[in-house]
Amino acid sequence: MKKKRVAALVMAAILGVTGFSVPGIGVVQAEEAHTETSGDAEQQETNLAADRGSTARASKFLAASGNLPAREPGLAFDGISDNNGQADNSRWQSGEDAEFSEQWLEVDLGGTCVVSEIKVDFFARLYGDFRVEVSDSNSEDAVWKEIATVDMPEGTDLNLKKTVDVKENGKAREIPRYIRLYFTSGNSQAANRSIGVREFQVIGTKKSESGYETITGNIALNKTASASGVEAAMPNLTANLAVDGQKSDSSRWSAPTMKNGTSPNQQQTPQWLEIDLRNEVTNITSIDLYFYKLVYSIDYEIQTRADKKSDWKTVKHVTCQPGNEQNKHDSITDVEGKRLDRYVRFYFNKVNTNAGGNSVSVQEIEINGDQVQTPEVTDPAPENAKEAMDSVKALEAITVDSKTVPLPNMPEGFSINVKGSEYPQVISDEGEISDHNMYDYDMDVILEVVNENNPEDKAEKTFQVHVPNKKEKHAELYPEIKKQNEEPEVIPSVQEWYGYEGDVKLTENSRIVLKDGAGVGLNKVASQFKSDMKDITGMELEIVNGESGDGDDILIESLPEDTYDTGEEGYLLKADDSGIHISSNGYTGCLYGTKTLEQVYYTQDGTYSFPKGVTRDFSQYEVRGVMIDIARVPYRLDALKDIVKTFSFYKINEVHFHLNDNRHSGATTGREDYNNWKNYKGMFRLESKTFPSLKTDPQNNTYYNDENGAYGGEPQYTAEEYKDLQQFAMDCGMNPISEIDAPGHSLLFNRYVRNNIEEIRKVQGFENMPEDGIKSDRDWELLSVKGESGQWALKFLKALYSEYLNEADPVFLGDTVDIGVDEYWSIKNDEFDGMRNYIREMADTVQESGKKVRMWGSMKQYFDDKGISTKDYTDIEIDFWANSWDNAAKRSAEGFKIVNVDSFHLYGNTGRDKRDVVNVEHIFNNWTPVTFSSSGTVQPADPNLLGAKTAMWADIADMGVTERDNYERLMRQAAVLSEKTWGGTDKDQTYEEYSFKFERLKAGPGVELASDIPSETSLVLDYDFKNVKSGEEGMVVYDAAGNGYNGTIVNADVKEEDGKSWLDFNGEGSLTTGLRSVDYPYTVQFDLKADKKDDAQLFDGRDGRLSIGSDGKLKINRSYFEQKFDYTIPENKSVKVTIVGTPQVTKLYINGEFKQALTRTTNSETDYNHLLSTFVFPLTTIGNGFDGKIADLKVYDKALSPKTIKLAAEGKAVTEVNVAQDKAAAGTAQHKGDGNYDNANKKLRVGWKAIDGDGNTADGKHGTDVSEKDSFFEGLYSDSSFAVDMLQTSSIDHLVLQWDKAPTTFKLQVSSDGKVWKDVEGKTSVKGESVNTIKFEQPLETRYIKMQGVEGTFQLREFEAYEAVNKDRLKETLKEADDKLKDYGIKYGDDKYKDFFTAYMEAESTYENAYALKKNVDEKVDILKAETDKLENPNPNPNPTPELKSVTVTADSKKLKAGEETTVKATIDPAEAKDVTITWKTSDAEVLKVDESGKVTALKGGKATITATAEQGEKKVTDSVEIEVEEEVKPEPTPELKSVTVTAESKKLKVGEETTVTAKVDPTDAKDVTITWITSDETVLKVDEAGKVTALKEGKATITATAVQGEKKVTDSVEIEVEEAAVEPEPTPELKSVTVTADSKKLKVGEETTVTAKVDPIDAKDVTITWKTSDATVLKVDGNGKVTALKAGKATITATAVQGEKKVTASVEIEVEKETVTPTPNPDPQPTPQPTPEKNDGAVQTGDNVSPMMYAGAAMTAAAVLALIQRKRRKG
Repeated sequence: MKKKRVAALVMAAILGVTGFSVPGIGVVQAEEAHTETSGDAEQQETNLAADRGSTARASKFLAASGNLPAREPGLAFDGISDNNGQADNSRWQSGEDAEFSEQWLEVDLGGTCVVSEIKVDFFARLYGDFRVEVSDSNSEDAVWKEIATVDMPEGTDLNLKKTVDVKENGKAREIPRYIRLYFTSGNSQAANRSIGVREFQVIGTKKSESGYETITGNIALNKTASASGVEAAMPNLTANLAVDGQKSDSSRWSAPTMKNGTSPNQQQTPQWLEIDLRNEVTNITSIDLYFYKLVYSIDYEIQTRADKKSDWKTVKHVTCQPGNEQNKHDSITDVEGKRLDRYVRFYFNKVNTNAGGNSVSVQEIEINGDQVQTPEVTDPAPENAKEAMDSVKALEAITVDSKTVPLPNMPEGFSINVKGSEYPQVISDEGEISDHNMYDYDMDVILEVVNENNPEDKAEKTFQVHVPNKKEKHAELYPEIKKQNEEPEVIPSVQEWYGYEGDVKLTENSRIVLKDGAGVGLNKVASQFKSDMKDITGMELEIVNGESGDGDDILIESLPEDTYDTGEEGYLLKADDSGIHISSNGYTGCLYGTKTLEQVYYTQDGTYSFPKGVTRDFSQYEVRGVMIDIARVPYRLDALKDIVKTFSFYKINEVHFHLNDNRHSGATTGREDYNNWKNYKGMFRLESKTFPSLKTDPQNNTYYNDENGAYGGEPQYTAEEYKDLQQFAMDCGMNPISEIDAPGHSLLFNRYVRNNIEEIRKVQGFENMPEDGIKSDRDWELLSVKGESGQWALKFLKALYSEYLNEADPVFLGDTVDIGVDEYWSIKNDEFDGMRNYIREMADTVQESGKKVRMWGSMKQYFDDKGISTKDYTDIEIDFWANSWDNAAKRSAEGFKIVNVDSFHLYGNTGRDKRDVVNVEHIFNNWTPVTFSSSGTVQPADPNLLGAKTAMWADIADMGVTERDNYERLMRQAAVLSEKTWGGTDKDQTYEEYSFKFERLKAGPGVELASDIPSETSLVLDYDFKNVKSGEEGMVVYDAAGNGYNGTIVNADVKEEDGKSWLDFNGEGSLTTGLRSVDYPYTVQFDLKADKKDDAQLFDGRDGRLSIGSDGKLKINRSYFEQKFDYTIPENKSVKVTIVGTPQVTKLYINGEFKQALTRTTNSETDYNHLLSTFVFPLTTIGNGFDGKIADLKVYDKALSPKTIKLAAEGKAVTEVNVAQDKAAAGTAQHKGDGNYDNANKKLRVGWKAIDGDGNTADGKHGTDVSEKDSFFEGLYSDSSFAVDMLQTSSIDHLVLQWDKAPTTFKLQVSSDGKVWKDVEGKTSVKGESVNTIKFEQPLETRYIKMQGVEGTFQLREFEAYEAVNKDRLKETLKEADDKLKDYGIKYGDDKYKDFFTAYMEAESTYENAYALKKNVDEKVDILKAETDKLENPNPNPNPTPELKSVTVTADSKKLKAGEETTVKATIDPAEAKDVTITWKTSDAEVLKVDESGKVTALKGGKATITATAEQGEKKVTDSVEIEVEEEVKPEPTPELKSVTVTAESKKLKVGEETTVTAKVDPTDAKDVTITWITSDETVLKVDEAGKVTALKEGKATITATAVQGEKKVTDSVEIEVEEAAVEPEPTPELKSVTVTADSKKLKVGEETTVTAKVDPIDAKDVTITWKTSDATVLKVDGNGKVTALKAGKATITATAVQGEKKVTASVEIEVEKETVTPTPNPDPQPTPQPTPEKNDGAVQTGDNVSPMMYAGAAMTAAAVLALIQRKRRKG
């Protein structure tokens, strides 16, 4: 089996059960069924006795007793033979005899049979010896012939099963009609001596009297079926699917319309299905009809006739009541005469009126009986192509030497050919078989039969074929290898790989060798490859021409022929001892070979190698595209080139530029009034020389419109600029498709004509254009498609296209042009002809230039719904995007080429929750290019399916969307689209493994828009302005981070203030870095001092600006958005500013404290106060025009945590580093086969958000005031998991897991390769908390770590893995270096010691670096220590030290009081005298004492002299100072305490109240007085030591103060009364209102949703919520708000919130849609205008059934599919 085929079939089966299209799945089953009954093959043996119970007889049987039924002989032939349940009573039993007597059991087989064996299943121990006898009669005098005897054991074995071989001479035996078992003994070990038989089977075939074989079974299988018609919306669901052996949602007949709505008594239109059985069918045991969902028939007839001239005869009439039974099964066992003639017709009078669908749909019809296989049955002459195709049951096996698909011989008048192939590089669409596939393939091919007498009569069928590998034919490529290298991990995964042993290592001498045999222009390939390799490796690879290369070279060869059957985009890459060799017959194939190499090298660091082996790599589908709405988001050309380059990295081959659009209005009235459109902007990005003023409407933003700024206003590409972009795309292997979308989305065109009519009239041919010449008379967003205005609109668009399609110098360079044509809102009957004419005319205009035409799929609206044929339009390729607008299966069947751009799977729309980005996990697990949302089945081998494309729209770009925001999503969408469309995904590759691959690759090499700044550590830039030096280029500040990003200072000075070095810009200076920006996540820290409040740029560059506004507030500019932080920078005051940016939010910290987050808080699309607020931080220019100072600038490429930011602000060392942030994350949230994939939470709450740095604030908060609303990963199942690849082995000290919702339990796992995981000991059942901090006894050494859910779902805000970092040794090394500098007298920055000062600067930076790892610290310690050791004393032979001459002593104070201190100082002369020691001495130790540092203490009154002795060698000099200590003056007597007076703030209290008592002493200057308080009644009042009194209960009490001074005590009191008062409870917030929301407001019958009630205020207490439904027949709701849809209709769910007597209510209306089989055309020719979702949103109009529920049968269906897959391909 080809590796991806199994998974595709399993998922197709699962999706089939849920109502989705199931492409190709039926083919496998159908072909197996064909094989079993094909042609002249030997008839399959069956149980001839099955269901023959009515003919059974026995010697006797056990009668009924009590609740037990009779054990009659017929029960041995009912097919029930298990050993429990109903089988206990489903048996023949002769009796309950104490003594044995001979017994027999007989059955009538209905005729002569050919039998090979019989099988007997006994009951309990009731068995015995028996013989098998046969007879041609069962009369009393019948003669029975013995054909076998069986001896049975006597014992206690239960329920024995016995198989008896009755063959004769090794061949099946022919026997007459009757057969019986004749028992001659019983079992003595049994409870009685009777015989009990559960089942008696006779295995063989029937033989007819005519001599032809008789088959028994489902006679209808694969017979020719026809019908009254097919449902218009599902033309592929034809009658033959009802007899193909499959019971699935996608393999069924769907009839034309029978009813309209659900009215029970309406008149219905009958429909019929007819089967040609080829001969009569007899002995019918059952006719089984399997209906689809609710669309079963409640009144139908089974009719039969012998030939087409005869009248139909009804043999059974079936009726039932309308109901809600899903997938109803009717089994009819009483057909008249138990026979049918050759033709049988099922005439359906009525369909179930409870169903939403309007016609019967039948999954399968089975007619079980006997049929004689006459030649007319086995080999009928076909009447048409379908019958001729039906005669092909299987294909001959393909061998290793087969060159083409072996086609069967066809009846005269019919031809057969291969029409399509699932893998065209294995079997071409013409049927040629590759000689180079290295894998076995089990794959689909489509065969087509053509009626040569009527070439319009065609039929096709899909077959699965096995293609063996060809490795044995190319032994030189596939030598026997013991231990093969694993397949390289790239996106898209390679198709075929055969590993050798060892690697090809890249060296500085490696070359790019070109051999351009096909002349495809390999120089361009080599130039790109060289540039990318320089970016990846730093190596400059030489490009040379040659025939071969050396062992470390890369040879790129273009081949004149497609030697290896890879196609022009495929390639063969061989890596061995001769080097690396890429070969292809196409430019793009050679380019893609280099992309595979680049991806492997891109994930390596330092050593670059490629595993030896060979890959034959190719794309399964022709188109792998991405559409970009470049109209509504302003993309600059360099950004578009970056995006295109990333697409090339992932082998995308089509880039679609949507050039024009406008902001959409959802208004349903007033659309014809221009005043209602004034505020809606229109966009057209391409310069027009014909219509010069046709330009995008401008934005009102000074920064954005600055001609010299980063944008220079709205991007408007000149013809040359746009051609350059397209040529760049073509060089990158992409076909650029240009789209001008009209006649919808055309506001700008209409506005242009309105405002510039005179300019237009200057154009030749437009002299007479009326002022409103091209617009629709009912909507300014639409061009006219009718009347004179419609002709002017056509002429206008043709003129525009002609300018761009000029064959002499075309502006549109790609081979395809898209004419748009989607979403012409609420089209009217008089506009349909004009719309169809517009499509044809515009297509012709494009084709006249030699280009192909593409359009958005809209044929259903403009053609199908009006009954108009599309046959004249099949030359247009269709981008299918929504089943409400088109039908992919129908278009393909009609011959259109189609591209899958299904909005429900493949649309992104930044900022729009449900469309923000595609559901990548679902796409990887479940989607393939044949997956369409309810649009019929398209086969994998269908040659009309070109491939798939993902789209990135910009409906709500005004909500803060930038080109960088879109790029983040585009790269994710492009990668998974390519992975699934290239088709190389291994069936055992997990989404977790894919996620790791992508997160390691991301944007790829050579781009700037989202590129990281290369850096030794996560500290990218560190400017300490003490590291400034003047040089040839002016003043330079050195990058202390060690990355070499030194800055250039212009007109600014360094000043020392507050102990640090500041760069003073003085309003005139600036600092340039040579860098562009730092991409998120990042942290930028700097000290800021603004000298005055004024507009000033702080940081400016290509991606935005951080500045101070005139109001002093910090603000950011990006694109045309300006946002302010609510923080005012103080004047002349230093503040430490920290800006943290993540892919979700931009945060501001001041002095280490969080201030504000700029972010989106809800899913509102018009809350312009809360925009998407990502900010790529500009670094190009700093301080331009800023009147102020900046110091200590640090830039990190990580988002520092609040804790780390706080430590940095306090100048403290950070000793733990989160090594998980911004690495490779893999969040596995969903299960394979999940429905509800088009879900906002599944798209937004993805794995990488748990390591983006947007975690809790310091106080643990993570609300929308501090963080983005969906900034977490959500595990939807208890076994969901989150894993991180830290990209290198790390030493994990502890983990911190921040939860929004913690799981009940989880476990931790580690891995060395990201594939095999093992549990962490002691961490297999961790209980979830709000924050889990998990410390390890010993550091965990691992590269990969996983949180594996065990119980409970979860929401993981941030996953942090910390490495402990000790910086003590670094601190000591810095001190040692400092000391040596001082000892040697070396001045800071001396050029002579450049290496030392570089080491010192970087070591100091590392100490302050909040993201320095242990290895970084150790490295800097070693370097600085080595440089310090190299330092030598610059004066090894110093001059003689100056001789000490004198010393002078001074005292800070010469008069002291006892107990006071002063300091004496000694100053030597000369001051530079070295090796001088100072000693101190007092003349009177009782008066003064002095210590060695010169501190003097006064002890008592008197005078004393302090002498300093200075010594230098033998030389001594002294000096003294006299100090007087004043006599102690006795203090005046302390005033004696006389009294104390007590007062109270309040003398009346209520229970629970407090007051304060105060004691005032007399005299007030009395010293050393203490106050104590007591209460006379502690039960009434309590008083604390501070005089705070608390009332405890009703009563009176006295509070007494006692004042004490020495022995003296005085008191005073105050009486306080306490009144009784009811204790007032703390006021409970009063309930104000309740708001009700529903997860879904539209349901189908049987679906569920949840309603949620939110009370205001949210802290209201004691509130109960009850739920009620307005119509319990439509919806039911339980106490938890779970709502279940019961039938179609609308009902209101009401929540009542009660708080005491207060009640408030709120409601939500939910609609239950009718159950529909498929989207049904609207019969109303004039549909009521409704607000229709934009195409870009992917939403569809009411009535489209595009999201069916997942049913429990999905797993069973998947299992059934797997059971059918017999052959599986193993890699290698």
